[in-house]
Amino acid sequence: LQDIRTDAGELPLICEMARRYADAVMDASALDPSTYQIYTDGSSSNHFHGWSFVVYSGKRIIFSDSGSSKNRSKKICAEAGETEAVMHAVMWAKMNSVKAFTILYDCAGLTTWVLRGSKSQNESIRQYADWMNRELSCLNVEFRKVKGHSGVPGNVEADRLAKEAVRSALS
Repeated sequence: LQDIRTDAGELPLICEMARRYADAVMDASALDPSTYQIYTDGSSSNHFHGWSFVVYSGKRIIFSDSGSSKNRSKKICAEAGETEAVMHAVMWAKMNSVKAFTILYDCAGLTTWVLRGSKSQNESIRQYADWMNRELSCLNVEFRKVKGHSGVPGNVEADRLAKEAVRSALS
């Protein structure tokens, strides 16, 4: 945790993610890092958003996680779930010393937000872009868009977990 620093004004989510994955560190040395594929997804309903990520090594799921948060605005719910999923995935990779991986996502704006997010009028997108650009500077990450709801197993599982997280928050 020593190399994870937060500045005043940065997302409080960063500290929560570091605590969450400190206990989930695994021995990834026996796995081939070139095969890491991380599917991410978000979901939203009634001011809540859910997020999830599913980590594959080859064809095997080695880790997954999901959660939810309440938003002040319905407008940012969907975006928040998608971005938070990617941030959690990157933090998991960092905590497990995974330096090279592919993030597979189905949200059209996800990589555009990283590339142009600092110009966005949406504060959460700006914060996401700034954080991701800092984190990605020391990682080898490929972003690959997959068609949503098309039967891709990792995407189906990430979608299911994100929706389940929202349902749990609402009940």
